[in-house]
Amino acid sequence: MTTHPLLLAGLSFAWYLTYVAGLGNTATFTAKSSGNGQRFSGSLLLSTKVSGPLECLRLCGDVTPLCFYFNYKGGACELMNNWTTRVAAPGWAYYTITPPPGPCSRNSCPTTQVCVPYSLETELPYHPGVLPLPGYICSGAQFYLDKRSQNKSCKLVAVKDVYFYEYDLWQWFLPLSEIFYRCSSYNCVMLFTSFSSDGRTWVSYKNATQATTSSFLRSGEVMIGWFPECT
Repeated sequence: MTTHPLLLAGLSFAWYLTYVAGLGNTATFTAKSSGNGQRFSGSLLLSTKVSGPLECLRLCGDVTPLCFYFNYKGGACELMNNWTTRVAAPGWAYYTITPPPGPCSRNSCPTTQVCVPYSLETELPYHPGVLPLPGYICSGAQFYLDKRSQNKSCKLVAVKDVYFYEYDLWQWFLPLSEIFYRCSSYNCVMLFTSFSSDGRTWVSYKNATQATTSSFLRSGEVMIGWFPECT
């Protein structure tokens, strides 16, 4: 573990923490802070007690999926993947992982599957559910395996108010986190979800890229399709 000299000097404009793993683990995580007396406000991934800010950084970079920010004060550690505002908080410091790690940067999938990150619409009226949102699926679909052999990388991009008619499997009443875990289990290529105002969801999965899509609007529902883009 190392600490940037600016942190030791206590300067007020910007400082960095750097965690370097040992014992054969080559991961290195760096966080930047721009000042004390404030903290990020938003949904927490984890709130826990740690031995110091470096331990908080290690948890953010190595343990919790998609942790991009954290707050620290005297052993209190708060991990976050997004924030809404900064608030005055005496004794606290706030940090941003630099650069934010990609969800597939940690070799999270077995070699028989491809790691495919997905985007989220932050304004969606959903609750993630009891499972974490890792930000990727692991798919063994032939489409993604072929793209990997062509040295291409793919991601699932969210498109609002769109629907596809042909699907291989559909299910009701799944929280958002479970929807993506099921996508991995089914080796899906793309998926579609309808979020109803009463909290219900309807999701369909497609294991190939061929599907007929159309714009679709229904009162009281938010329609989202996740489609592959490969480069």
